[in-house]
This record gives sequence, structure tokens and C-alpha cells, in this order.
Amino acid sequence: MDKVIALGFFDSLHTGHRKLIAEAQQYATSIGAEVCVSTFDDYFFELLSKKSVKEIFTLDERKKLLSEIGVNCIKVINSSPQRFLQSGKDFFDELVADGDVAAFVCGADYTFGNAASCTVADLQKMCASNSILLKVVDTVISGETKVSSSGIRKLLAEGDIRRANVLLGRSYFCAGYVVHGRGDGRKFGVPTANLGILKQKLLPAFGVYKTITEVNGKSYQSLTNVGGQPTFDIEKPTIETLLLDFEGDLYGKYIVINFVNRIRGIQKFPSALALKKQIEKDITEAKN
Repeated sequence: MDKVIALGFFDSLHTGHRKLIAEAQQYATSIGAEVCVSTFDDYFFELLSKKSVKEIFTLDERKKLLSEIGVNCIKVINSSPQRFLQSGKDFFDELVADGDVAAFVCGADYTFGNAASCTVADLQKMCASNSILLKVVDTVISGETKVSSSGIRKLLAEGDIRRANVLLGRSYFCAGYVVHGRGDGRKFGVPTANLGILKQKLLPAFGVYKTITEVNGKSYQSLTNVGGQPTFDIEKPTIETLLLDFEGDLYGKYIVINFVNRIRGIQKFPSALALKKQIEKDITEAKN
């Protein structure tokens, strides 16, 4: 079956990305083709010597998001030093090597090849030489600002979850398996689930958040702490979530923590009891 390929990294799957993919889906349906989304693996920024830049959504999380919007074909491009030295022509030739590409869909600012040297104009010429259609999708504007992953990173760094969620078109989330922690919360009656996360994952501003956590297809109100635990002199950042009205063992289970809004920043309390009292207040606010 012929393919219509949406080109990009799509590390945030924001509203602009969603518009682009929707247009690719619409065109694929009109010609009886399959839509396929290209993306990169989790080493993209690291191998570009941009270790300080983190992925809003990891590859596994992107796969989840793409599945939600009906995309089942995902072309994962493996990152490597050789990959980033590849010319735009070689990159294009690799994409069309199977001979089943009917069309490409990309944004107006799409670039590719070594040092992002090739633009949409170059892509248009390559497509024309191979009898492949190219559809270019206009940038999505929110207010007076272009919707971009860099803009969403800034909002998340500021803890502005509500605004970030609007630009994302759904809730920012962290997904993964529950791992064993220190068990401090359980000791004073507030058992939390510790989420295992990749080092490439972008975390929002440290603080306490109102969240909705999905477990086995069910959703639970939850309270999530992102950051260290200064009350226990722990600086290493973790993600710990307290599921409200949930009973059972979460160790080893896959969960999805959807962020709703930031309640407060990280604080150091004089005692575990003082922290427990604050958590009780946080729970009340999370329920409202």
C-alpha cells in the first residue's frame, strides 16, 4: 500500500503537529493510502550535543499519542553521529527507498540533512524529480505566537501547565512503570507510587501538581510531586504520585500521570508530621 508520510520530529505532538498529521490522514484517505508519521528515537538531542534539551514526550509516549489519533504506522529514524552528517539528498533517498511513498506532508519551516541545510524548497525539487506530491502545512498560531515545542518547554519550565496543555491539545503527561522508592510516604500514612523515567524526559517545574493518573484503563484523581524531597534531605528529582481513592499494589504497573495544574512549589518542612499536614491540604485542593 502507498504511504503518505508526515515529516518532522513531533516530540510534543502539539496542536500544530496535530493539524499537519490530520491533513496527512485526510489526503491518505482520499487516495486510499496509509498515513505514516516519521519521528526520531530518544537519542536525538543527546547526539546533537544538546543534552540540556529534553523531550517533551519520549518515543514510547509519542507512540501512545499517535495511537490515540489513529496513526498505526510510525517510521522511527535511528539517531547516530553518521545520521547527522548525512546529506539532505541521502536522507530523502532513504525515505523513498521502498518505492511506496505517494506524498510527503511537512510544515513550512521543515529542514533536514547535515546541519539542517535543506529546506522545503529543496524537498519540493526532490519530490518533483521522483513524482511524489509534497503538501506544506501552514504554521499554527496561538494568540500572536507560533505554536512550537520550544515555547511549550518554556511554559513547562515555568510550571504553567494549563497554558502548555492548551498548546499541546491534551494534557502533558509522564508515563512509565512504578518502581520501588524509599517508602518514606508509606511510613507516615501517605503511600506514593514512584515513576521510573528516562533521563531524556522533560519534567515540568519542580512542585506539587493536581493530576489524573491512569491505571489499567481507569482514571484516578491524584496528587503528584515532581522534584526532590528536602524534608528528608533528598535532592535527586523523582516523580511520586498519590492516587486518591485507590486501593491495591502499583509496583511494576504501567501508569500515565496527566498533569492538570501546579498547586505549589517544593518546600522543606520541619518534620514529617508537618509535611503530612500540608499534603492533606494539597489533597483537598486537588479534589476541588
